[in-house]
Amino acid sequence: MKKNYLLLIVISALLLSACEQATAAEPIPTVALDANASDSDSPAFVSSGGVIASAEVRPVGTVDLSFSQLGKVTSVEVEVGDTVVAGQTIATLDTTIIEARIAEAEARVVSAETQVRYLKRVGV
Repeated sequence: MKKNYLLLIVISALLLSACEQATAAEPIPTVALDANASDSDSPAFVSSGGVIASAEVRPVGTVDLSFSQLGKVTSVEVEVGDTVVAGQTIATLDTTIIEARIAEAEARVVSAETQVRYLKRVGV
C-alpha cells in the first residue's frame, strides 16, 4: 500500500513539475485600418471608433521559376515581394552561348547551300 502512495506522489510531482507558466507571445505589429488616423496607438483613435488589427500578410500563391536554357543570370528585373503579371520579364540570361550556336547553325546552312549549288553545277 505504501508503494502505491509513493508511486502516486511521484507521478503527481512529475505532472505538476511539467506544468509551468506559459510565456507571453510576442505581439504582432499593429496596422491602423483608418486612413485618416495619424497615430494608431493614441487613445483618442481607439475611443473614436477606430479599429486596430493585428495580421500576418502572406502571398496568395508562390511559383518556383526555372529557365528552359542553362546560363548565367545577367539581370533581375523584380524584387522579392513585387507583384508580376504574365509575360513580364523577371530575369535575363547571358545569351552569348546561344548567339554563338545560332551563328554556327547559320554558317552550316550557308555551307550546305554552297554545296548544293556546287553539286548542281557538277551535275551530280
